Amino acid sequence: MRRVSLLAASVVIAASFPGCGSREELRDDVLAALHRTEQQPYRFVYLDDRSPNVVPTGSPALPDAEVQGLVEDDFRFKARVSLNKATAFDEVVQDDLLAVRFLEPGRLGVLVNKEKLAAADTKTDLDGVDSLTVLQSRRWVVDATAAPIVTVGRVREETLGQDPVLDAITALTYVEEAVRSAQDVERYSPDDVTPAYSRTEDTFPKPKSGSGVVRYDLRRPKLPPPGGNEATGEAGRPATRHFRRMAIYVKDGQVVQVREAIDVKGKFLKDVVKYAKNFAKASGAPPKAIDQFSAMLEQVPESQRGSLVLEGLSVALVSVGDQPILRRQLTIDLRDIGEKISVDLPAEDVVRGGLGFLIVSSKGKVEEKGETSGASGNASPADATASADGEGSADSAPTTAPSP
Repeated sequence: MRRVSLLAASVVIAASFPGCGSREELRDDVLAALHRTEQQPYRFVYLDDRSPNVVPTGSPALPDAEVQGLVEDDFRFKARVSLNKATAFDEVVQDDLLAVRFLEPGRLGVLVNKEKLAAADTKTDLDGVDSLTVLQSRRWVVDATAAPIVTVGRVREETLGQDPVLDAITALTYVEEAVRSAQDVERYSPDDVTPAYSRTEDTFPKPKSGSGVVRYDLRRPKLPPPGGNEATGEAGRPATRHFRRMAIYVKDGQVVQVREAIDVKGKFLKDVVKYAKNFAKASGAPPKAIDQFSAMLEQVPESQRGSLVLEGLSVALVSVGDQPILRRQLTIDLRDIGEKISVDLPAEDVVRGGLGFLIVSSKGKVEEKGETSGASGNASPADATASADGEGSADSAPTTAPSP
């Protein structure tokens, strides 16, 4: 199988976490809901928003991605991807077969594995025409043996955003990992005197009365001591999990929506600014550099300080070999869970050819070198749109994520 799900053992794993029984029962409830949902067909919208107040680290900025699609099972799914709000490409997977077409050929370069391209088989059933040329003509290319490896083991945070379809298809595994790395799982209540998120930072929708939707919030683990640099990044240094806010919405025992924001705002901002300065000092940063950083924070609007602080921490983490802190807003919206869904292959403008040079292809990944391909805001309510063209687009997938 391409996917070895971590969710099947979630109840056993969750039982190993320390803490009070009631909160661990809530963790078990959420993991069980994720497991039930993953086993069903469903339609989805996946929104990965990278734009809010992100200060680049020197590497190319990843685009905002919207993926609309449907999942029949682990081996059959289809998706339409938009990058920075412009429709980019369609992808269909059926067993070992991969079909791709680019609606915006200018996006083709983003998904080409340049190391694989020279040696890849790009022949097609059209004499003298290679797969790249066909893709640039907005036609489908079908490779009978290039279906992606959905995932084995954990989702790699450092590759999120490179392959938006893979990110969307493995999104529930990503959420499971977030649940397991949280300090606690809490059931949202407007009357909670000690909520997981203060009112100044809670931007997630509240379930409507009578909707039957239950919201679960993940409480962030406490930041490790700034002087704990002798430990590994997993235990002794700040990481994405320390800055994650995530709300998981469950109805009838299944996950219908997930909201995530990895940022710093509200009351949490003051604490993190102080922590960042202490972390820099403990890491051996010169006092002059710390003073410059403090002055820079004062010069930017408060709405941008959180991003700047995370950027500073990320630079420090990368300098000692750790991963930078992931910064984004994510919405996962699931619909028609458990209904009959069939993934059809494209029927028109289809050319047989090799796709081993695309990072969305199992052939296009370089797993042994650690170059695997992996990968919103407040979307407004909307009904599902019908687009049953029979050619592999994400037909009838919802276009925006509704409030619970």
